[in-house]
Amino acid sequence: MSFDLEAYAPVQERIDEFYRDFPSGCIKTRLVRDDGPEVVFEARAYRSPEEVKLGVYTSGWAREVEGKSPVNRTSHLENCESSAIAIGP
Repeated sequence: MSFDLEAYAPVQERIDEFYRDFPSGCIKTRLVRDDGPEVVFEARAYRSPEEVKLGVYTSGWAREVEGKSPVNRTSHLENCESSAIAIGP
């Protein structure tokens, strides 16, 4: 399977689309693991305040290793958090 860059929507576009569809929604992230070079983030997307109260959400998870790619040499935390958001909503 190959990656089609033309079909790829940047994370910020996906976030903007989420908030257009769910203006009272929210996206929350949490650092699950920061174990040496490895980090894991979870992102939770809630479509409404009611879903927050009820604990109903869609989640996305991501794992990155510091130094494994050019972007992860300097920004593995940020890259991992963005990846979790992109997978979730």
